Amino acid sequence: MNRKETAILLDRIEDARSFLRSEEFQAIQHQVDDIHKFLERFGTLEEIIIHVKELEKRVYIIKEYLTIDEVAKYLQVSKNTVYRLTSAKEITFFKPNGKTIFISRKDLENWIGKTPYLSNSDLERQADLLAYQMEKDRVRDRDGKFKKGGKQ
Repeated sequence: MNRKETAILLDRIEDARSFLRSEEFQAIQHQVDDIHKFLERFGTLEEIIIHVKELEKRVYIIKEYLTIDEVAKYLQVSKNTVYRLTSAKEITFFKPNGKTIFISRKDLENWIGKTPYLSNSDLERQADLLAYQMEKDRVRDRDGKFKKGGKQ
């Protein structure tokens, strides 16, 4: 119900007021006011649906174990893809009742993080650290502090 429809409804209620007792009218008026406040907060039905979907996403953050459906939604893949991952044992899963599959959110996050693609700045940072460590080792070897067989 949009604002225009709410206004029309309010007009009709005002017309019906003469037919209703005062208490009945006030109860209806409160219900309409509540609906109007709700619509002002969320706007259209589409906005309510978006809000509910956002709440569903937040539930995944709270839950420790996810079902196959939830994992598929979380990863934005098909259920078949999730079943393939579990049957290939690419991801740890649990079957407490021998049928329903659950996947720990932590295991899922670890699996996601196994194949990072580093940014150029991260690659440069790692190269700088490696170069620094190699230079440090070279200086130690040159100064005779360490030999290949161990400490001097």
